[in-house]
Amino acid sequence: MAGGYNNFTLSIYLTVGDLMRMFGDRADAEGTEGAEGAENGAAEKQFAFFQKHLKFTKVYIEIFRSDETPQYIMDKAKAFFTNKGVAFATGIMPVARNKGKGGPFCYTDPETEKQFDELFAKMAANFDEIMIDDYLATNCTCPGCVAAKGDMTWPEFRTGLMAGFCQNHIIAPARKANPNVKITLKYPTWHESYQYLGYNTEMQPHMFEHIYAGTETRHTTYSLFRNPRYTSYSLLRYLRSLPPFNNRGAWFDNIACANDVGVYLEQAELTLLGGCDEVTLFCWGILHEKEEIGALGILLERLDGDIASLGQPAGIPAYLPFHSTGEDHVFDFLGMCGIPLYPDAVFPDDGAVLLTAASAHDASLYEKVRAHLENGNDVFVTAGCLEKMQDFGFYDFTGMRVTHRSQAAAEFGGFDGSGWSADVTYRCAAKPVTLPVIDVMLNNCDLRAVQMRESMPNVLLAYSRYANGRLFVLNVPDSFADYYEIPGEIMGFVRKSFSRDLPLWFEGETKISLFLYDNRSAAIRSFLPHGSAIMLHIAGDIGGLDIGGKKIAPLYKKEGETVFRLALEPNKLVIFAY
Repeated sequence: MAGGYNNFTLSIYLTVGDLMRMFGDRADAEGTEGAEGAENGAAEKQFAFFQKHLKFTKVYIEIFRSDETPQYIMDKAKAFFTNKGVAFATGIMPVARNKGKGGPFCYTDPETEKQFDELFAKMAANFDEIMIDDYLATNCTCPGCVAAKGDMTWPEFRTGLMAGFCQNHIIAPARKANPNVKITLKYPTWHESYQYLGYNTEMQPHMFEHIYAGTETRHTTYSLFRNPRYTSYSLLRYLRSLPPFNNRGAWFDNIACANDVGVYLEQAELTLLGGCDEVTLFCWGILHEKEEIGALGILLERLDGDIASLGQPAGIPAYLPFHSTGEDHVFDFLGMCGIPLYPDAVFPDDGAVLLTAASAHDASLYEKVRAHLENGNDVFVTAGCLEKMQDFGFYDFTGMRVTHRSQAAAEFGGFDGSGWSADVTYRCAAKPVTLPVIDVMLNNCDLRAVQMRESMPNVLLAYSRYANGRLFVLNVPDSFADYYEIPGEIMGFVRKSFSRDLPLWFEGETKISLFLYDNRSAAIRSFLPHGSAIMLHIAGDIGGLDIGGKKIAPLYKKEGETVFRLALEPNKLVIFAY
């Protein structure tokens, strides 16, 4: 088979059902007697479709998804793809058959232990690589699990249970059958639920050769996931931050994309912007003969060249300790507003950091923040983080306090200076935005962005100085999506405040994301359905931008920055060097 892409490999996942339809008796009947490949008629036709549009070089042959792939089907699939020159591995979706529907196993059940022992021994005996799809998780509350839990919380019980189960009933039987087998654990999109359902991001990455990211955000208006499109990028960044740093790829699907090709393609763009060695498409059966595959082939061909110029992803970390939850995905909503954030399991040594309510899960957070401020860094804390920490040391850093009141208003102001001069910007949102009321000690903090209401200004972003650093407080709407309603001119003041340690920032509307890299390259992705112009501010004396070989001259230079005007096409990605 012809070579693949230069900067990533592309794989396609085949489920048990896909394999049965391709290589079962009914599939054989689709062949024409005497024709080449007649005994695999359906497989030949489907393979030709994917080969026409995509440079895939590997497939995953699934062994179990409620039902098990028969050995003869597995053997036919292996022979077929060997003949095509396509590499293969195996996969499993660990869901049990329960009342006719697939659901999680009970992992305290001896029958589950026996079934996994047999399945993983079989997979390892037949393949050198195994992928575990999502749902190596449990929500079981049977009497056995309740008794085993005892006085522990469900997250404490399940993360310990699943770590032990992985070692004893996945890794051990697989290694016994094949000492050279490599196992990859794929984590699902919903990271906020990991610990509650037993995913253990602290221990499991050390146990498996690799981990993998599920970057399927789908149509975010109608999906049941509570995350924006930026999650297709940020989840990959988060899993790359987990020691021992062994995430090797990501996959996405066309499920719940509302038959919108653009929504499907966004997942591909954001996944590749996050940096990965392998991209896997789920799955063969639901993608065959779909129009988005032709479009995906064109996009991947272009991205393969474009991402070659990008270095390692950079930006501002949002500290997300192991097994934490709180203000889930708020950094993704901010990422959709142009602040280049990414979740990180490790508190940074230096530079700006965002802390959310989830960060308060770290019992040593106060000590970490104090040292960070003393070292001259900026620390940004959300209203949720401040509320959790204001009585546990953070009152040392700022007099701002989150109250139990909230306020709805549509007018906002932005300030570069003190806010007392005429050099201010006021804009109105299309509808009122509800924010928690943050009390301030007047003249103890500097305001950068404020929600305005008669005699009741309310902090959107303000900071207090402590030691050599600054502690910023960022307010959070009751609905995180209301960040999009805040006028772009006001969010520009927020972006600028985040940018002290960054090489660039921009003025412009929300629903425009910025992605930074360590080699003077960057990407901007508009999610707007219309064109939009931004003012791009880059630190230093910059001669011009290079956008795919096209040179863009600066508009002006001022106060140590070079400013460019970029007109962004609707729903378009732009990659540039500076």
